[in-house]
Amino acid sequence: MNDIPVENDIPVEDGIPIEEFFEEGTYIMVGDPAPGLTAEYALKAAEEIETEEELAVLFAVVSNKTVFVEDEIYDYEEGTEEWKRAVENTHFWLDLERKLRNRIFAILRAEGVEIPATRQIVVLEPFMKRNGYFDGRGWWIKLEDQ
Repeated sequence: MNDIPVENDIPVEDGIPIEEFFEEGTYIMVGDPAPGLTAEYALKAAEEIETEEELAVLFAVVSNKTVFVEDEIYDYEEGTEEWKRAVENTHFWLDLERKLRNRIFAILRAEGVEIPATRQIVVLEPFMKRNGYFDGRGWWIKLEDQ
């Protein structure tokens, strides 16, 4: 992980080495993973999914965007109009992510896979891997991007 460029004003000897802070294999999202993806377009894309691969791609993008959008809640004081909009936006993306995850689970159940109540990553990860993605410790990363 020594090849990750980190820019800050804290000299390395005064900071925490990145290798001690994050597990190896951790990917850090530094911006909106899909800045042009609107709620309307995501809903339309979800309705038009025809293949397992299309489902995996949209799930990866929506899941990553959900985590990014959710963080916006903490940018505003609770109860303000900005905070309310951020919460509403987060709920939209969380709901769409849940719907896409449930579609994946329907495929897996049809294949005889039991979906656990917790740690569902154990069944999502193989599905996503067979469709070109891996878990970058919280984000779905396209295999060719690693």
